[in-house]
Amino acid sequence: MPIAEAIKLAGETRQDLIEIAPTAKPPVARIMDFGRWQYRKEKEQKKAQKGIKTTEIKGIRVRLGTSARDIALKMNRAVAFLKEGHKIKLDIILRGREKYLNPVFIRNRLKHIIEQAPVPLRVMEGPKRGPRGLTVTLELDKKGDAENQQIARQARTYNKDKENPVPQTGQGSLQRESEASQTAPIEEVAGAEH
Repeated sequence: MPIAEAIKLAGETRQDLIEIAPTAKPPVARIMDFGRWQYRKEKEQKKAQKGIKTTEIKGIRVRLGTSARDIALKMNRAVAFLKEGHKIKLDIILRGREKYLNPVFIRNRLKHIIEQAPVPLRVMEGPKRGPRGLTVTLELDKKGDAENQQIARQARTYNKDKENPVPQTGQGSLQRESEASQTAPIEEVAGAEH
């Protein structure tokens, strides 16, 4: 249909001539209400955006002299970020003479810090040397997830055992028996004095 005829037809129906696919051969146009078309397009974009999960890169900074307790706290927070779907950028800040330490020592310290996480982590990028120190990008290790679930199950059964002091085979029962044997002589001695 010629363009002039399409514009005339759109004017007669009090609607708009909208070019849908300008790059197609021949170009595709439609006669419809422009406001309604715009509304539908925005609705489709919002629906598409809902399916997209945005990830941020969260930063954690640690120095070489950071205490073990502080590292544990920071790594717990890092794991919380990772479980929310974000990535972690771990910065080891080196100041002054620390910048010139043996690179093997610094990498071992980095490895030690990563191992402090309560779940296994995987290094995505790095370690990269920057002006302030080393930078590593971390994510959750999917292979280690099955191991984590097994450890969590073992911890739950251990906690149930603590609540239920029934002796079982293994180290726990030996320890309970040794505790009982240590308390028995004290009771006998106390009874002998009366």
